[in-house]
Amino acid sequence: MRKIICFLLSFVLCVQGVHAKSDDSFIIRRAFIDILGVVPTIEEIEWYCVYNTNGYEKAIDYLLNHKNYIWDAPKETSKALLLSDNYKSAPKSKIEKTQVYKNLCFTTGVGFEITPEKVNAARLKLVQSAILCGDGETEIIDFMCITLMSRTSNLEENSKLSKLIKNSKKNEVETWLDVLDEILEFEDVNSK
Repeated sequence: MRKIICFLLSFVLCVQGVHAKSDDSFIIRRAFIDILGVVPTIEEIEWYCVYNTNGYEKAIDYLLNHKNYIWDAPKETSKALLLSDNYKSAPKSKIEKTQVYKNLCFTTGVGFEITPEKVNAARLKLVQSAILCGDGETEIIDFMCITLMSRTSNLEENSKLSKLIKNSKKNEVETWLDVLDEILEFEDVNSK
């Protein structure tokens, strides 16, 4: 049953990813990072992007009322900024590698502490979850991409990762860890 749910989620998000310009997943991800310091979970992205026509606005309301809201500005001012075209159309900006690792640890449930051991545990946990939910190479790749970038892989990324898998001489888990390490270097993982 879990695989069916994960497959349906991957399919729906894949369809959403085809229309990336109208999909709010990346801007929702940016707002989560800016306001809470972490990326949204797969379930949060699904809720705001798939089940709501005004998902971005709903996400902003949720974030502004979250107990971990970290901005000093009044909420009305913050909301106006977050809903402005300037915020939504701002060019991508780099995030620090520690933030990438924090997001990895957070989304896998390992915690917020960033140590080499915690990062490795989070890497392994994400790979194991992706393998469990995916019924094929593309689904496993997309599970990891959605978790880290709030979107599925594009054709170029998927092709690059597929070649890595095909040429690997390592066991399954080590191969997927190598794939994850490649994904962790993608621009959309390292930017908001």
